[in-house]
Amino acid sequence: MTLCLRAFGAYRSDTSSGWRPADYDVRNLVKSLKGEPFKGYTNFKLGGKWYQITANDSGPAYILWSNWAGVRLRDDLKLGKVTLVPVPSSSQTAFGQDTCPVRMATSIATLAPTLAAVGNFLRHKTKQPKAHSEGGTRDPDRIEPTLACNVTDKKLPVVLIDDVKTTGGHLIACARLLRKNGVKVEHVLVAGRAVWEAVPDPYKVSPEDIEAVPTFEDF
Repeated sequence: MTLCLRAFGAYRSDTSSGWRPADYDVRNLVKSLKGEPFKGYTNFKLGGKWYQITANDSGPAYILWSNWAGVRLRDDLKLGKVTLVPVPSSSQTAFGQDTCPVRMATSIATLAPTLAAVGNFLRHKTKQPKAHSEGGTRDPDRIEPTLACNVTDKKLPVVLIDDVKTTGGHLIACARLLRKNGVKVEHVLVAGRAVWEAVPDPYKVSPEDIEAVPTFEDF
């Protein structure tokens, strides 16, 4: 299968290797979307307009994100109207629970209702340990059984929405389960893509088929 990921930007996973300003900028966008603290501010320009991203007000981050994602849906994916399915956070045990990916999907659908609707089709059966800080798994074979699925509309193609792609294990697990429930899933939009090696331009990240050669680590 194909699961093509597009990211607003990329930043290095290893902070000890020397970050460029762009690494901090993309990381700050993700933190603002998630409502997490960071110092200072970051300015982004999109479509001739400047957006100042801070930790105190996530509004500009969501406007920037939804405008970028809307362009991707309209000009790159060209699927017609789609269902945006938020990837459940580790603590999400209810459909539609307020999480960063749910807010990200909602902001896109609010901006471009002719292009997208939100489908809260996924949740975890029980709260899961976080992969980056609590030893949670990144293996899609182990993640998929933790998910519950309730597809309410199979007519539209699905685009997965998440804040960050690290290994892609959670995204692949979600795509597999949704396909088993009768929907077409071939695309993912994320705000940040964590990479081991710095990319030439963190704001021009090439689309990546994350199902082509998947590798996963538990740590």
